[in-house]
Amino acid sequence: MDAGFTLLEMMVVLVLIGILTGFALLSVGPEPAGEQVQSQGERLAALLRYHREAAMLRIENRGLMLEEKGYTLLRWDGNKWVEVSDTGASAGGRLPEGLRLDLSVDDLPAALVSEDAKKDQAVPQVWLLSSGEVLPFRLTVSDASESYRFRIDGSSSGRIDTVFESDG
Repeated sequence: MDAGFTLLEMMVVLVLIGILTGFALLSVGPEPAGEQVQSQGERLAALLRYHREAAMLRIENRGLMLEEKGYTLLRWDGNKWVEVSDTGASAGGRLPEGLRLDLSVDDLPAALVSEDAKKDQAVPQVWLLSSGEVLPFRLTVSDASESYRFRIDGSSSGRIDTVFESDG
């Protein structure tokens, strides 16, 4: 008698593993709104801190242009604002569906750039200066119902603070 598994036994085990994996994936589901708001807010805050440091190290002014569906990081090349050419995680991005941005600069509401605005005339709303200073701002990432909010506050001293708020 040969010791080992038959092809049928191995196929049954593979089918069972596939079924269990499918159930596990279905039970995970999409990321809850609160976690999505918090993760996107933390990502944006880390991005702002990174580019504040990069502006000081490279002695160049940088900024964040906030759009209706996302954001773009810009740098001043001496003549105009140009998109940061970093292709990594620090280059900018789009928000997941259902999230929104609100911005105030120096305690005044600031408009987001529309999708059809020309990129060659891009101007950031949030400025990160080469001196380490930041134009005071408040950026809020929220879900559609505004039940969850992640607030990013930038002060003129260069501090970038965060607060996660929830109605639930």
